[in-house]
Parts: sequence; C-alpha cells; structure tokens
Amino acid sequence: MVQILLLGGIALTTHAHPTVIAQRTQRHVTLYHREAAFVVDFYRAPLYSGLTTVLIPELPQTILSSSIAVHASEGQILWYRLRPALLLGENTLRTLRGKRLRFITPDGQQVVEGRLLEVSPSYALLQTPAGLLLLPTPTQYRVLLDEEVSALSSPPALYVLIQSQRSEESRLMLSYLTEQLHWKMLYAAHLPTESSTMSLCGFALLENQSDISYDSVRVSLVAGQLPSRTPEFKARQFLQASPELPPPTDLVGLYRYDLPDPLVLGPREQLCIPLIACAEVPFRRLYTVRTSAGYHGALPVWQSLQFVNTPTSGLGQPLPAGTVQVTAGEAHTFLGETSLPETPIGDTITLELGPAFDLKAQQRLQERRYLSEQIAEETYHLTLLNGGQREAQIEIFFRLWGEQNWRIVSTTHPYRWHDATTLAFRVSVGARSETLLRFTLQSQRPQR
Repeated sequence: MVQILLLGGIALTTHAHPTVIAQRTQRHVTLYHREAAFVVDFYRAPLYSGLTTVLIPELPQTILSSSIAVHASEGQILWYRLRPALLLGENTLRTLRGKRLRFITPDGQQVVEGRLLEVSPSYALLQTPAGLLLLPTPTQYRVLLDEEVSALSSPPALYVLIQSQRSEESRLMLSYLTEQLHWKMLYAAHLPTESSTMSLCGFALLENQSDISYDSVRVSLVAGQLPSRTPEFKARQFLQASPELPPPTDLVGLYRYDLPDPLVLGPREQLCIPLIACAEVPFRRLYTVRTSAGYHGALPVWQSLQFVNTPTSGLGQPLPAGTVQVTAGEAHTFLGETSLPETPIGDTITLELGPAFDLKAQQRLQERRYLSEQIAEETYHLTLLNGGQREAQIEIFFRLWGEQNWRIVSTTHPYRWHDATTLAFRVSVGARSETLLRFTLQSQRPQR
C-alpha cells in the first residue's frame, strides 16, 4: 500500500537537553454522567541537573487542551506542550525512522530513495546504496511509503520542560478532561404478578470510546447536570473531585459515587457494574387520563408506577437519572423502557409506562348551551372501560380554557382543583365493566 504524506507545517524545535519518558504509577478517573471524564495521572520521572524534557505518552485522542494542568514535586515547570495525534513536519518523519522512503521534490522531477536514519528541521540522514546522504529541508518533500505505518496514528503526548538544581526524581501529577469516557445509569425493575412491591436494581454502564486502555484505575462516578459545558468551567468543577483532596460531601448540587476496587476499561469497551443494591420497593399503580374542554373522541389511559425514595421503602440514597427496563411476571416479560429522573432522598418517583391495554376512555361533548352573550354551559360524558381482571382507579385531569371564569354546575363524581386551570376527578372502574363520568361546566367571559 502506497501512502503519500505532505510534510508541511511548523516543526517542534529540538533541544540540547535530555528527554526522559515518565512512568505512570497511579490513575484516577472521575466519570461525569453522559458528559466527559476528568483524569488524574501520577508519574515518576528522573530529572537531570539543569533542563530536562519529560515526555508523557499515550494520552486520549480527544483530550481537551484547555483543561490540562501539570504539577511537579521537584523542579520548576517552565512550559508544557501537547503534541497532537496528527503529526506534522519533522515529527512525522521521526516516526518513520528505520523505514525505507522515497522523497519526491516539490516539482515532482526528482526521487531520492533510502532508509531514514535521523531527521532534524534542517536535514534528513538517509542510508542509500551509494552511501550516507544529507537531504536538506526534508519537510519540503513529499514522501512515498510502500507499507502502512501504524506509528502515524499514534495518540497525543505531552512534553514538559522542567528545570532542576540537581539530579533527582520528581513526582508529576497530570490532570485533564476527555470526552471519550463517560457513564450512564441503567435500572432494572421487575413487577411480580400478584404483589404491591417490585424489585429495583441500579447499574452503572461505563463506556470507553477511545483507543487507550485504562488499566487498574480508581474510578469515581458523578451524577447530576453540570451548570456549564465550556471546558474551562468544567476543569474548575472537576478539580473538586481530585484524589488529592478529601472526598467532598457537596459537589455544588452533584453526587459522587466512589467505586471500591480498581477497574480495567479496555479500548472501545463497555463495563456494567452494580451501583444501587437491589431492593424490594413498595409501589402503587396509577392510571391517568389527560384531556381538555372542547375535546371530542377517544383518549388513552396512561399507566405509571409510583414509589418513594426513602430508607423505609428499601432505597434512601440519591438516584442518578437513567433508563429503567421494566419486566413483569415469572417469565420476566419485557414491558418496555422508561426514564427515571435525578431523585434526591425523600422524593416521590413516578415511572411512566405508556398506555394501558385493558383501559380505554371516550370523551363526548354531550351538550352546549348559551345562557347569555357572556355565559355558556357545557355537559361532558367520559366513558371509562376496564377490560382487565382487577378494579382500576383512574384519575382524570381536565384542563379548562384559561381566559374564562369556570364553575361546575353538577357532577356524578367528586372533583378537586389540581391547579388554577385543571380539574381532577378520581373514578373507580370495576373489572370487566365501564363507568360514566358526567359533569356540567359553566363558563363566563370576563368583562372587557
């Protein structure tokens, strides 16, 4: 396979001082819910007296450069520079040392072939059949390769220039953000056939979308919505989760979960781990109909499950937002998926399950009369059908027009005001039967 490389661009400046490769000793990753990850790496590197360039290799492809921070226990950091994954100029040629290359002049009239031994901004040293050749300004040439070179797709790396008064070992801490690591929450809810309690379990799904392997890393998960998506603000927020600081009890409205054991998260890998212990949670079924004045026709009856996040219900801890897979019966029949919002301790959770199969509703505007130019009277019939084997309590939310003054003249069932413009009725419908809700409303237009 022939590859053509254009070697334009600005090359990194070479330095006379030595370069050492840092050895990572520890890694801590804080994953943010459906957002990104804050990575803190700890390294050891030997320093020489004077100037030393420390190379930190194998960084993620999508590292956010504005979030990078480097600290050294010994020596003074003069600068650090991120080498991107896409190498240009001299840096590209350096990855090709030892390869047989063909250099083509810019006008395409001359080809120089040889094995690349060394490269600098000023020349390339080639081993040719006739001997050693110094090729001037090599980045002005095009280069032909007869084989695929994996080094050209090497991940980013960080160069750190450190000044030290003596030869010594320094411990470095590197922190940064990457958008290729994140997590999301999955819940499994199982409804027994004849019971008022359900089994609820929570799992964290960790996703590594990068080509970097995260081996034996300490992992923390943070749930909650970040107040800003800008990298600079994110870096300040994420630094609160640094392993150098004690575990915070308050993350400005966020919740943090520290996983007890180190994990291995390979390239392009997903890892699912238990996060919320399975609990038997008491719940109640809700059936609702939402409609409004003036409507005429069929209506769905929506079913939902409601429970409370308290210790007495088997929960009693902050629940991250996530997707809930609902099953029922001894065969664990899949009923569908729904969403669970971020839920603090003590809050009530309502899981929407969609329309009920056995429950139907039909609304009819039975009669409309005008008592005067300002006053109108309407009579509605809502027929509720229950084709199931158990009695159902159905709550009807009936929305009124906002600009008029309303009052109920008569009704077959008790009602309450849900809010300023919505009436709520609760109707019991027996198994294999139907019930009629009939009410008359009177509306008066406001005086202009």
